[in-house]
Amino acid sequence: MKKFLAVLLASCLLLGGCGEQTEGEVTSTSPDKNKHMASEEPLELTVHFHYGTQIFDDEWPVYQKAEEYTNVKLKGTVSQMASDWNVSFNTMISTKPLPDIIWNSRERINQYALLGGFVPLDDLIEEHAPNIKQFFEEHPEMRKEMQASDGKLYMIPNFTEQRVKEIWYVRQDWMDKLNLETPTTVNELYNVAKAFREQDPNGNGQQDEVPIFGRAGYFQIKKLMNLYGVKMQNMQPFYEDNGQIVFSYMDDTFKEAIKNIHQWYAEGLIDQELYTRKDARTYLLSNNLGGISNDFHGSNDQMNDQYKDVIPGVHLDKDTTPIPR
Repeated sequence: MKKFLAVLLASCLLLGGCGEQTEGEVTSTSPDKNKHMASEEPLELTVHFHYGTQIFDDEWPVYQKAEEYTNVKLKGTVSQMASDWNVSFNTMISTKPLPDIIWNSRERINQYALLGGFVPLDDLIEEHAPNIKQFFEEHPEMRKEMQASDGKLYMIPNFTEQRVKEIWYVRQDWMDKLNLETPTTVNELYNVAKAFREQDPNGNGQQDEVPIFGRAGYFQIKKLMNLYGVKMQNMQPFYEDNGQIVFSYMDDTFKEAIKNIHQWYAEGLIDQELYTRKDARTYLLSNNLGGISNDFHGSNDQMNDQYKDVIPGVHLDKDTTPIPR
């Protein structure tokens, strides 16, 4: 029962509550503590959350406040000294008992669920989570996308209502210095990247600029593929087209993308340490080396303020969205 309650609690925390809401009811900014109580007796649940440099911290104010309303305390299981989230996950999954709530990618959760590591949530959602049930009824394609190969659902996904959550960012201060126009096509983006590499926009007299970079090399390459029309679904090469599963890597657009991306990399326009550099965004921006990236705008929007004292005039501009030529 503890495991069952854990996954339901995770659902509530991620999607804003599992309770019923009657027609005309107004949601208050000061929730009724009794309404959100998940356990009559104080309950402590363990949480495995490690993503990049982010590790669940018991002292996060949002979860301390959630404890007041739910009577459930969440306790992180990952050491704050951990550095590799894959290592921490592999260590966790090989020990018993498992934490009550586990965060990770859809692929990895489903992989271990099929081995018996996690309980299916279908019946629990049907019986206890009307809001989540309604969401999946209104968006059946999203449920289908998240389910494992056995047709069952083992995780509560995090969906946003934004049409676009990741966009391209270009250093406007570098473009101004080199008198460049905002790129609007792939060819123009290439020309800007080449200028960043060859014309010393950071002004230190060295050819050390990294025109195109990303926090995760594998995903950054896929985002470059998108510019050439390579279709993907959640950054995976398989997608559905009129009821048929298509493997995009067999398409001519993929061949063109790989040919051009190989050229970009050979010319030094793409981070040469793409797959090995740790926290590339922090390192490259803080050292005034990075020029172009595709990332979550909710996160990237903070970069100008974060580095304004380190790089006077820094301007990572999000008003640029290159399109396939």
